[in-house]
This record gives sequence, structure tokens and C-alpha cells, in this order.
Amino acid sequence: MKALLFAMAFVSIAAFGQKSKTDVAPTTEDEYKYLIKGYIVQVDVGLDMKRGYLMQEMGNVKDGSYSFEFKSLIREEKNELAAVLVIIRSASLATPYCLCIPQNNPDLMRRYFDDLNTLDSAMLHSYTRVLSAYFGQTLHKKFELEKKGKK
Repeated sequence: MKALLFAMAFVSIAAFGQKSKTDVAPTTEDEYKYLIKGYIVQVDVGLDMKRGYLMQEMGNVKDGSYSFEFKSLIREEKNELAAVLVIIRSASLATPYCLCIPQNNPDLMRRYFDDLNTLDSAMLHSYTRVLSAYFGQTLHKKFELEKKGKK
């Protein structure tokens, strides 16, 4: 069951999390570490945002006993997406759990998949439902915008 959920998450993320353009700067190791460990510490302590970056809210989704907060880490200089931060909260978690969805970096994408394997089955199942719904909505919006553009 966990393998099936993982495969669903893989397909959803691979489809919307990676860009096909090779000129997109990949997520760096530093950005990845910042999102999975440093961002929450920064917020808890009240520190300023990491220099050279902006954090944009993408939305919050509740599914069962979990809530998922999605944020985009944007490189200010080029106004480009560095990575997506996912903050998972639950009453059973003492501290939030952070995932980083990297961009255009196969090594970090494998690490992201390894990080998914650390989620318990209930959390992974919930995360997969949320990603699948988000992917479906995003694809729907894309096609609707394309239809409007062709008129």
C-alpha cells in the first residue's frame, strides 16, 4: 500500500514539480536544507527572511487530521521558483514536518522521495490525496486558460 501511495505521489510531483526547460536553475543543496530545517527555526525565532529570497503563500489544505501549508521559495534576483516548501502539521506532531519539492535537480528529487518514505502511512496517504487534488485543479485551470487564450 505504501508503495502505491509513493508511486502516486511520484507521478503527481514529477508532473507538476519539474520543468522541462533546461535553463531553469536547479534547487541547490543549501535551498533544500533551508526549507526542510532552517525555515521553521527562522519563523519560530523571529529572524528575517533568508537574504535574496521571497516566500510566497500557495495555500493551505486540511485533510483528515493533517494540515498542509504550501509555500514557494522565490529567488528575488531572477524572480524564479527555487523550490516548494510543504509544512505538515498534526495534533500528534510536536513540531511541523517540512518537505522540499526541488526543481530541476534529480539528486534532490531522489532525496525528496527518500523523505517521503519517512512519513507514516496515514500521513503519506493524506499527502497523496492533497497532491492529487492540487494537481487535478492545476491542470484544469491550465486547460481553461488555454481555451480562453484560443478564443
